[in-house]
Amino acid sequence: MESHTKIFDNLEAEFVSLDQQYNQGELRVFGSNTERIFRELDVIRRKQIELTSDHIALEAINDSLSQNTTSSKNEAGAQDEYQREAENFNKKKTALNSLMTKLDSLRVSM
Repeated sequence: MESHTKIFDNLEAEFVSLDQQYNQGELRVFGSNTERIFRELDVIRRKQIELTSDHIALEAINDSLSQNTTSSKNEAGAQDEYQREAENFNKKKTALNSLMTKLDSLRVSM
């Protein structure tokens, strides 16, 4: 019977210890850092959504390129087409640079 009492007292002490840890917020899934971790995960999620949006916008530039191409038979038409292509290329270059910067920011966040 004495061994049962020791076991009971030991279990009681462990439960008291667990109660203290719970009251101090140490028994959370990620310990006392739970809120900070979820804030960081939210930042990562927002950056991923922004990257997705930028990627879709980049594809839209491709769509506008294929829709705007016309075959020109004269030099003025060819010059206009070249100018349009150069502008679209610069838009795509800017969008890709922005995407790369945001990807790097996401990498740092992770």
